[in-house]
Amino acid sequence: MVRACSLSLVIGVNGISLRFLVHLSLSVISFLPFISLADAPENWQVGFQDPATPIMQGIIDLHHDIFFFMLVILVLVIWMLARTLYHESF
Repeated sequence: MVRACSLSLVIGVNGISLRFLVHLSLSVISFLPFISLADAPENWQVGFQDPATPIMQGIIDLHHDIFFFMLVILVLVIWMLARTLYHESF
C-alpha cells in the first residue's frame, strides 16, 4: 500500500526518488564551468562583463583593437585640423 505523503519516494527511476534526482541535477549544474564562471551586471557598469566563453573573449579583444585604431585616427584628425587652423589663421 502506498501512502499519499510519500509521493516523491514512489515516483522515480529504478527506485531512486524524484527529489534525489532533482537535488543531484541541481548540484551538478551548479558546478559546471560555463555557468559558474558567468558574471552578473553591476549598477552603472561601463565595460563588458567578465567573459565566460572564448568567443566573448574574442569579441572583447576585437573591441579593444577597434577602439585603439579609432583613437589613433581621432588624434591624427584633430592634429591635422589644429595645424590647418593655426597655419590658415595667419
